[in-house]
Amino acid sequence: MIGDFVWAGWDYLGEVGIGHWTYGTRLAWLMKAYPHLTSGSGSLDITGIPGAGALLSQAAWGTEQRPQIAVRPLDVSGKPVAKAAWRASDAISSWSWRGRDGERAHVEVYSSSEEVDLLLNGKRIGTRKAGAAHGFLARFQVPYRPGELVAVGRSTGARPLEGRLRSARGPLRLVLRTERADFSADGGDLAYVNVEIADADGVVESLADDLVTLAVDGPATLAGFGSGAPATEESFADHRHRTYYGRALAVLRATRQAGVVTLTATSRRHGSVSTELVFS
Repeated sequence: MIGDFVWAGWDYLGEVGIGHWTYGTRLAWLMKAYPHLTSGSGSLDITGIPGAGALLSQAAWGTEQRPQIAVRPLDVSGKPVAKAAWRASDAISSWSWRGRDGERAHVEVYSSSEEVDLLLNGKRIGTRKAGAAHGFLARFQVPYRPGELVAVGRSTGARPLEGRLRSARGPLRLVLRTERADFSADGGDLAYVNVEIADADGVVESLADDLVTLAVDGPATLAGFGSGAPATEESFADHRHRTYYGRALAVLRATRQAGVVTLTATSRRHGSVSTELVFS
């Protein structure tokens, strides 16, 4: 194979809902009703978070050797679902689903290894075939328990490779995480700041979403703020937005004035946090 075509690489506004799975029913229209915003067909969601499609591509192309784990959302576990032709799976890379103990988790492991072992808190769940002969995908079902989920990829003549997901532990807090700290004061440079609900080690909790309000102090403007939520009446142009599965994204645009910008995020239940970005 010398090439591949994926629709779509990055999720986008419009063609609303063609890739979104609809829970609570087994029949759904291709296009979804208001207030759906995004197509839902992207390997990356609209904020850049990789989904199952991206993990599959990495395994198939060998750009990630370790097994990668994704889990179908446990807040809709057991409900009827209308799947979408433009999205093979709605699983996300999370093993942090507070309040869902004992519910059946559908686990997907994307791997180029010939077979995959799955372990939960050190206990072996089972072994499944993977690699090219099996679509680079091994599926498991296991009752959810918080802790550590480990996938071990094994191939003949190769050392085992491990992929891990861990549950958030203890109190949760609001976290701001930037890709870099220095930016150009050229009127066009953009700062991408991840807004997350996470534990002290930075593990994001999927089921503790909160309303977050941003304030920008210094020579930059808020270009956009939002989440990967497929349906919402919130605006990407507003300073206030709710996280989705624990995540949102703020984008700041430089002005032509140099200086330090302070971004402050305040949530209803998880406190406040600030970070500084340098525009020069």
